[in-house]
Amino acid sequence: MTSKSLITLCLALLALPAATALHAQNVFTSQRGDWRFSRTITVRQDGSGEFRTIQEAIDAAPDFSHVEWTLIDVGEGTYRERVTVPATKERLYIAGAGALKTVISYGNYAEMIYPKSGFKIGTSATATLYVLANNVVLEDLAVENTAGEGKQIGQAVALFTGGDLLCLRRCRFIGNQDTVYTYAHCTAQGVYCRNYFTDCYIEGTTDFIFGPTVAYFEN
Repeated sequence: MTSKSLITLCLALLALPAATALHAQNVFTSQRGDWRFSRTITVRQDGSGEFRTIQEAIDAAPDFSHVEWTLIDVGEGTYRERVTVPATKERLYIAGAGALKTVISYGNYAEMIYPKSGFKIGTSATATLYVLANNVVLEDLAVENTAGEGKQIGQAVALFTGGDLLCLRRCRFIGNQDTVYTYAHCTAQGVYCRNYFTDCYIEGTTDFIFGPTVAYFEN
């Protein structure tokens, strides 16, 4: 069975309307060259792009885009930042220069004390990258949590997914405990959230892939 036919079968088993299933299949299987982007935003650490940080580019993308897609083209380098794709930033295609060349890196961990309260921040506050929007593609980049491991560290998430129809292609996710947290269960409309990982590398030591999202991992 081909990847496309398997995805179609999985979507059918979720009893999705035909139009929704077709859209999901397009998100999961279409390559960068297949898309028509309404806007391309470039990120370059050397200042040759529109922005130097990935978060600035995400913030500049349109909110509540129901049809048009925006490409965020991220150049080579290690971006030392915590990145959030808010729920309002749908239809983003975030593409790096390669999973060994474009790296998003940070190091929060569950045992870390939040200075304003004196409490531990906990698992959900540790992620390097949060994808909370629906209809997002991540491609050719790496996300890492550099906190390390041990009782003094605890959980340290690299990727936290909170949206539906997320495609993660040729990416690397590096951490120790709880590297990839597929957090979301259902959308506000009651649809099961779906994440599709293809040709990705995920590294960890303990529970390094976990969460209630419907997730499919290929290659």
